[in-house]
Amino acid sequence: MITLYDIGPAYINGQEIGTSPFVRRVIYTLNYKKLPYKLKLLSYEAVEPTAKSIRAPPTGVRADGTTPRYTVPFIHDQDSDRDVAVSDSMRIAEYLDNTYPDTPTVMTLDTPEFSEVVGTKFRPLYPVLGPKMREILSPALLEGQRKLYGDPAPALSKEKEAEAWEAAKEGFASLSGYHKEGNEAEGKLTFGHFSIASFVWFVNVLYGKDSKELQEVRSWAGGWVAQVFDKAERHPSMQV
Repeated sequence: MITLYDIGPAYINGQEIGTSPFVRRVIYTLNYKKLPYKLKLLSYEAVEPTAKSIRAPPTGVRADGTTPRYTVPFIHDQDSDRDVAVSDSMRIAEYLDNTYPDTPTVMTLDTPEFSEVVGTKFRPLYPVLGPKMREILSPALLEGQRKLYGDPAPALSKEKEAEAWEAAKEGFASLSGYHKEGNEAEGKLTFGHFSIASFVWFVNVLYGKDSKELQEVRSWAGGWVAQVFDKAERHPSMQV
């Protein structure tokens, strides 16, 4: 059984959820592959000791350049003949492709590059979404976040926020033709699509399904972003 780890819980309309869009990439991947999984929600302080306890590797180093940094997502795939821990959403997708070859492949030759491009195009919104995310976190999660990452940066001015939304929109305008060939033309999805869908999911969580912000994001690239999100959401949850 695969166990996937996320930060949480946060509560949206009475529903308990995890908060990381990078974990959501893995959730979309597991659902698409029809692989059952358990989801465990962790406090910020519990991420590192939990990762170490299952031997999940660090995903980078801290600002000092030497101290290992542990972040979600990571998975623990454990059964009678398997005991493997994998960190980082793209490495998890690669692992799932290799370990479960009878499921649809999500990593194609251009997927790593495309996923990196997606992250770059969405980056202008990080200073906008970060403060918004704090509105849905519990006091305990807020305190844990502060302990790990320090005091949050102040929210942007309305003018700077509008500029950030416009920059992300312009960035995504160039993406629709980048990945429409090949798998998508055949009705298939890749990890690159799930990278887009996870950010749309995050906007949905933060602002709500009827918000102008979500409708704005769905309209990007001539509505292609909405199509990708809806296709990812169409696959039933495999969470047990």
